[in-house]
Amino acid sequence: MLSGTRESPSDETRLAHTVGLRAAGSYDNVVLLGGPALENTLNTFAFDATTQKYLGPSRPCPSRPPT
Repeated sequence: MLSGTRESPSDETRLAHTVGLRAAGSYDNVVLLGGPALENTLNTFAFDATTQKYLGPSRPCPSRPPT
C-alpha cells in the first residue's frame, strides 16, 4: 500500500492501525500525512513531493501526556 524504498512490514502495520488520515501538510518538498492510531498515538507518514516515494514513518507521538 505504501510505495517506496523504505517500506517495511512495521510500516504496513502502522498504517493498518491508523484510524483514518486526518491531517496533511508539506514542508520543503516533504508531504506529511497523519492520523490517530489504535494505540493512543498519532501516526505520521512522509513522502517526497516530487517523486511521490514513501520516505518512512515518524516516531509515534503520544496523543495524551502520560499520567
